Amino acid sequence: MTHPHERIKAVSTESIKRLSVQISLTGLSFLLEYSDADPWSYEHKLPSGLHPGDILLELQELMSSEPCLEAKAEEVVVIYHHTTFTFVPEVLFEPKNLADYLKYNAKILPRDYLDYDLLKSREMVNVYVPFTNINNYFFDRYGDFTFLHSTTVLLAAIARTNNTNKTQLNAHLDAETLLVAITSGRKVALINAFAVNCPEDFAYYLLFCMEQLQLDPKEVTAVLSGTIKEDDPYFELAYRYIKDVEVLSASQQPFLLKNVAGACE
Repeated sequence: MTHPHERIKAVSTESIKRLSVQISLTGLSFLLEYSDADPWSYEHKLPSGLHPGDILLELQELMSSEPCLEAKAEEVVVIYHHTTFTFVPEVLFEPKNLADYLKYNAKILPRDYLDYDLLKSREMVNVYVPFTNINNYFFDRYGDFTFLHSTTVLLAAIARTNNTNKTQLNAHLDAETLLVAITSGRKVALINAFAVNCPEDFAYYLLFCMEQLQLDPKEVTAVLSGTIKEDDPYFELAYRYIKDVEVLSASQQPFLLKNVAGACE
């Protein structure tokens, strides 16, 4: 198992360039990228209330039954999409203190395995809880692979699409988890995750985040991705309060899975 700042061991393959898998408590998402064919994507919803052991069983069954997922891939990337994470300035970071960084932001257990992503260009470190049993499964199946947290991928995607110093809000909604990042150039003013059950929750958290930074909704560009579309209530309510709202096109979805390459650089 490796991280973006470590070397990835090549795995022999016939045609699959990259397999990207997003793991969350509410669903599994897959993206296969080929050297000579269009990408293949698939989403699988999970029943509510599952723990990592249950998710692994669902993952194993799905990957054994779906023919597209049986082939080997040159590169395998796993994204953990959950709210158990925190960011630390790189200058203050010590690998031996992972639990101390995270315990004030989330409930962690003594047996939880903690790890981190290094965001060198932003001089930040993302500390989070990957699922050990799922990591072991991918290692046994594919050998060496890369795992990341979804907020690491989100910030990498923002860096590739917004290279100006203009303040921008990015909101990524996936099932019931909302990721919000407010950036200006390489500076990250805010990044957080919220549980969202309705459009009112969604609009509230967008406005709340801007209020905390004393930003005027009429002057900030909001870029929406994930399951949001221009014809749904989430967009309509956000557009009621924010002047400049952009929804990424369907061709850019699944947004996180399509941007793992930038996070692995």
